[in-house]
Amino acid sequence: MGTDEGESNEDWKKKVQKIRQENGADMGSGNDGNRHVVPNNERGGWDVVKEGHKRASAHEPTQKAAERRAKEIVEKSGRGDGEVIVHRKDGRVRDSDSGSKNESPRKDTKH
Repeated sequence: MGTDEGESNEDWKKKVQKIRQENGADMGSGNDGNRHVVPNNERGGWDVVKEGHKRASAHEPTQKAAERRAKEIVEKSGRGDGEVIVHRKDGRVRDSDSGSKNESPRKDTKH
């Protein structure tokens, strides 16, 4: 699991975007409040990246911590109308969670 030896973080991000486009989810379009939780292969740990951007909004040592931070960012700067998309180490989407403004009236039992 993970990226090939010697693959740069930029190469990995391009690979993630290509996978998402093939699956009908273009990382560069959609809600500007969305944040992606992606592994950082250069520094280790996980990055929180604003949709359509290259630079990380935050860096955390664990995926769980990065997911928490992404949710905070979506609620504060995204006004709760964004989404947190969590990726696996291979770039595929593992999970997503809507911000508070996108939630349905039903209780979210997953998060």
